[in-house]
Amino acid sequence: MTKRQGGTGTLYYLGLLLVLLLSSALLAQVPALKNPTGVTFLSPDHATVTGYEIDILSTTGAVVQTLVMGRGTQDAQGVVTLTLAVQPIAFGTYTLRIRAVAGTSKSDNSPPSDPWERVPGSPSKPTTK
Repeated sequence: MTKRQGGTGTLYYLGLLLVLLLSSALLAQVPALKNPTGVTFLSPDHATVTGYEIDILSTTGAVVQTLVMGRGTQDAQGVVTLTLAVQPIAFGTYTLRIRAVAGTSKSDNSPPSDPWERVPGSPSKPTTK
């Protein structure tokens, strides 16, 4: 008697793995934020920062506009919040890139943010984590 390779037990586990992969992919697809009004990020050296620069990037990675910002506010966990006005930007999908400024020195650019959309209408409802 020969033992059959890849019986129904193997198919069951492959099917379960496929379902889990598809479920996690669907859960990971969060709709893009629309018309954001602020940006938050960690800045461990905020005490020495005099301001921040925010590049608004198109889907090709080209800088559409650079915003020169003040220091914003920082909470006890080190999260900095800056108010963001995206209304002058044309409708479309964008990302943000931030760098800290301390006098005449600038930090390296941050990695790009998650995509967001500039669309007609009011900002998206806030979300909680």
